Amino acid sequence: MLEWYGTLTTKNADLVAALILRCLDGHKFTTVHCCEYKDFKPEVRLHEQLEGGRDGVNVSVHHHSETHAQIIICDSYGVDGISTTQTEGRYDPDFNAPYVVVTPTEVRWTDRTPEGRLRHAVRKIEDEREDYRFVETVLAERSN
Repeated sequence: MLEWYGTLTTKNADLVAALILRCLDGHKFTTVHCCEYKDFKPEVRLHEQLEGGRDGVNVSVHHHSETHAQIIICDSYGVDGISTTQTEGRYDPDFNAPYVVVTPTEVRWTDRTPEGRLRHAVRKIEDEREDYRFVETVLAERSN
């Protein structure tokens, strides 16, 4: 079963990226971002899918140095990423080191923005049997 959780490090970034790709590839998913600098108001995007990566690579890892790695996720909304300078996987309760969870149906992480603000991100596989129109209706009503 596909399941992993822990601190993202420069040493495990390739493994984590492969797990993220395995979870999300070929599925539609809902993304939710909550950031401290936006007062944790959630940003929700429905029916996303992996696409638009350079040379068809929609989840990639970039090792900028021995002490800096970044996972880039390209989807139908745009580009997102998780960056780490951790070389060891010690849990950081302040989330200065990204903490990532990958299950068969979701990818989530908590980290800090470059400005030091807390950020939560979730990508949840949509169950094609469920009807998401009610979510779209609620979001449309709230935006008016």
